[in-house]
Amino acid sequence: GLEISNYGADFWSVPLGSGDAESARYEDVFKRNLEFCTDIDCDSIRVDTIVDAYPDDDHAAVRNRYVQTWQRCADLAAAANVDILWEFEPGFIINKPSEIINLVDEVDRPNFRLMFDTSHAQMSGVVGARQTGDKETVSSVSDMIALTGERIGTVHLIDSDNTLHHGITSTHAPFGEGVLDFDAIMESLKAAGYAGPWWTIDLCFWPTAWDIVESSHTFVDDLLRRHALR
Repeated sequence: GLEISNYGADFWSVPLGSGDAESARYEDVFKRNLEFCTDIDCDSIRVDTIVDAYPDDDHAAVRNRYVQTWQRCADLAAAANVDILWEFEPGFIINKPSEIINLVDEVDRPNFRLMFDTSHAQMSGVVGARQTGDKETVSSVSDMIALTGERIGTVHLIDSDNTLHHGITSTHAPFGEGVLDFDAIMESLKAAGYAGPWWTIDLCFWPTAWDIVESSHTFVDDLLRRHALR
């Protein structure tokens, strides 16, 4: 009875943010991964910005490279009835609230939306971890949800203890071991119009993930029932 929620494709060999030469290579890798995505009957593919620092001072040029390349990829994906879901996070560039929103709006494709991870939203949007230049923050994950709104295409639920895993990306703390108010988060997601169908439990990098799968499922199942999302 298992189904595939999303295909997390491997684009590490083509760091799009590092230079113009990567754009054509990225599109070629994307096409091959899109073919695999359709072969396994999956309707969405994950992307991220891959690089952890701007390769030069021309931030606008780097952003434009992502926009134009992801526009072409989104058009390819749309022809296959596949969505592209961008997972923003503090470990990679373009991680400020306004940058995240603007990039989705600039790509301007209905099948290009956000993979909204609650721990990444906390660290990127609330803490402002690893941002370049002046920090830009919001007061809560609920505020981040209100800002991103209908741009959210899927949701990853997990707690945050306001730390980074190995100083790079968000620590995906087990439910109840962090600072997030999940009741407020669920109501904000409802207000933003998100109702599933997927609510992914993201235990990325947690050393004893297998040991807490069942308790995590129970937590989220109860959460969904209490907020009439199940």
